[in-house]
Amino acid sequence: MSSTQIRLPNGTSYEQPIGLFINNEYVKGSGDEFEVVDPACDQSILSVRGASLEDVDLAVDAARVAFDDGPWSDFTPKERSKILFRLASILSRERQLLAAIDAYDLGKPYEAALAGDLDETVNVFEYYAGWADKIDGKQIETSADKLCYTTQEPLGVCAQIIP
Repeated sequence: MSSTQIRLPNGTSYEQPIGLFINNEYVKGSGDEFEVVDPACDQSILSVRGASLEDVDLAVDAARVAFDDGPWSDFTPKERSKILFRLASILSRERQLLAAIDAYDLGKPYEAALAGDLDETVNVFEYYAGWADKIDGKQIETSADKLCYTTQEPLGVCAQIIP
């Protein structure tokens, strides 16, 4: 998939992949093309293609296969926790770049992106990483000689539309 060099208002440059992230790779979207616009000056940053219904189906199918047959289902809760903590660590390490990208794309103040959004994102990943190996069922005594139990099971594949 293609990428483009983006120069942020603070002078930082980075390589931006262009495409939809499906099945662990960037693929060209087959939806309508649209401009990503710098809201501060109304100038185009780059053009991208959105997702078509077929692209969404492809993404959902890939997610279903990954959920059913991929490595995530085979990871222990402790391994999942470590992966989420590692992601939080990467986000924390790259927080200044990510905040600059967020501020440029959305036109929000850099400090709001840094201290608000990025720090909160790191906190959320750390929070759920801490829960990954602590989610289990409950035992409920329903009478003196009976016991019921609950189990936690994954819901499955969910689609989200994220700006």
